[in-house]
Amino acid sequence: MVFKWPGTSPTLPHVLLNGHYDVVPPGDLDKWTHPPFEATCKDDVIRGRGIQDMKSVIAQYISSLHRLATSGFTPSRTIIMTLVPDEEIGGAGMADYLASDFFKSNGGVEGVGIALDEGLASENDVYNVYYGTSPTIFPPPNHPPLSHVTCDDSSLAQGCL
Repeated sequence: MVFKWPGTSPTLPHVLLNGHYDVVPPGDLDKWTHPPFEATCKDDVIRGRGIQDMKSVIAQYISSLHRLATSGFTPSRTIIMTLVPDEEIGGAGMADYLASDFFKSNGGVEGVGIALDEGLASENDVYNVYYGTSPTIFPPPNHPPLSHVTCDDSSLAQGCL
């Protein structure tokens, strides 16, 4: 699935939000203590295979974009969100997207200003951004330290959009 929210400055490189909604195949079902594709409540926690990777991040993308759109915000950069069904088994969905006329018509690789993919849900007000294998936190310019940023700090979200 591909969603596009046109920005007011279409010549700027766009923001690409990518997520996958498949899970690693379960292997031998006899080795599981709970059915791998059912939500199980244990110790007051709902557990389910693949619930974090990447469903929680996809929900954050959709929720954030919805909140921005319904607040009247219009991004200066175009935002493209891709949701792929097969990342865990090879990623042909993303390969098809990269070869598509849509991707090429939006500038191809050179048209992507920043791409966010993977990540983990945060249980506090810090959003970790990973580059390679080193976790790094990137606040926008002239922004207070991220340890002081709250979920309603819209300047953080709007800083790069």
